[in-house]
Amino acid sequence: MSKANGLLAEFAIFPVEPDNQANLVEKVIQNIESVLKHNTGVVSGTVLRSRDGLRVTSYTQWANQESYVATQPFTDFAVPDVHLFEIFAEEPEDSALQLSSGMNGLINFGIF
Repeated sequence: MSKANGLLAEFAIFPVEPDNQANLVEKVIQNIESVLKHNTGVVSGTVLRSRDGLRVTSYTQWANQESYVATQPFTDFAVPDVHLFEIFAEEPEDSALQLSSGMNGLINFGIF
């Protein structure tokens, strides 16, 4: 993730019951591989699952807003909370990334 590359970042957060989380993760991965991967505006896709089992998040990097708008949204899942973001700050190269275990869910990407 870099401010300098001008990419846009989409976060789609899907609510899910813990018993269905693994299935939803697989469906989102399949959608990225079969649909998004073939879109020339998609740079990368990542799938995150919450440790409490209640959410699945799709993080997609887009080359431009036109490609994002032209792509059909997910329709086979619960309605996600979707937002497109512009990267405005990034972790400095000389900072130390600190990870914490024992927490529920994704708490922090890094320390600035």
